[in-house]
Amino acid sequence: MFDLKQLQGMLVDNDFDGILLADMFNVSYAMGMFDRVHMELEDCPLLLVVPAKGEPFSLAGRRFCHLLGDTPFEKNMYTLLYNAKSYADIADILVRALKEHGLGSGRLGIERLRLPAMYALAMRDQLPELELADASWIMCQMRSVKCEKEVSLIRKAIDGSEAAWHRLLENVTVNSTRRELRKIIEQTASENDCEILPRSVLWRSQVPEEPDSPRKGLDASLILRQHWCGSVLDEPIESDKTFEMDLVFRHRGYFSDIYMRFCIGTPEDEVVETLIEHQRAQDELSKTIRPGMPAKVALKNLRGIVKDLVGDKYGPDPLCYIHGVGLEPHEEPFVNNEWPEESEQSRITMEVGTVFVIECEFGSVWYENMHLLTEDGVERMNKHSNMNDGPDIVPKR
Repeated sequence: MFDLKQLQGMLVDNDFDGILLADMFNVSYAMGMFDRVHMELEDCPLLLVVPAKGEPFSLAGRRFCHLLGDTPFEKNMYTLLYNAKSYADIADILVRALKEHGLGSGRLGIERLRLPAMYALAMRDQLPELELADASWIMCQMRSVKCEKEVSLIRKAIDGSEAAWHRLLENVTVNSTRRELRKIIEQTASENDCEILPRSVLWRSQVPEEPDSPRKGLDASLILRQHWCGSVLDEPIESDKTFEMDLVFRHRGYFSDIYMRFCIGTPEDEVVETLIEHQRAQDELSKTIRPGMPAKVALKNLRGIVKDLVGDKYGPDPLCYIHGVGLEPHEEPFVNNEWPEESEQSRITMEVGTVFVIECEFGSVWYENMHLLTEDGVERMNKHSNMNDGPDIVPKR
């Protein structure tokens, strides 16, 4: 969980006098509210200021205070409750609070892509002796390393995903519709104290026609996105076709992100072949990852492994990802081929406690397992996986 002394130590080591957190996930993480409804954070801005030395303080709307009372952090933190009518009012309140707490000058870290521009402009205009510098990577690094409690919450989300998958395999038939499968997944999620996100989808795996379009031709038949309805949801599952599902469950604020696939009957040879290639790439990379390795180095290794395995079979440089999983299904470390080499996020290192997914976009399938970096190496966290021999085979019924 959040370690205030660690954050303040990182601020001192990097010459910051403090940091202003505006990202709702970072704020909820730091204040121990990771299992709260994040939409409430979006609707009512909550800001957290952590000085390099001294006590943190927060700015919260009065109608937000019902969420603050029993948070671990709140018991020892000053909170300025505002009753602002606009973001401009909040910006002015923020400027006054920084002055009152000795942060009207010096060097303040901000989350460049998360801080509303109005706040930044107000600080620049009203606090000319205060330097604003991007410090996004600091919280990203902290959140990328999970403690035992966080890992246990993630494992619960994984258990819910796998329970739903096993129930789906037990019940799916050639006459099943996507609507029926959606009910199975949603019911199992509820029984396992999990939420399921609308992004969980069911794809039909097909071999792309063009090597530069890794997902070309896929049938985007969505199971769980609520805005899809009617004939798409009522179409029956076909036999001898491989279907893959992105299972994104959340348990008390923490996510799983796993790809599973099944086939009623006989899967396509191309799908099985590509699954084996994906699995080999993941296995080879897992052997190379060590604590302290920059995520961008792990990505470079992954791209080299994929090149050695498949050559130019799927194009000259298939897109590869390494991304963390925690309070968000995609969080730091997050690197891919298209990420700027010298971005702030490129400083993120993989440490003991990093939970991550290795993901490549090539061939006819997507492939994701969840991994945990330990002192003894990389552990695959999900027990169930379509490893080496293709999708789960369901008898025709």
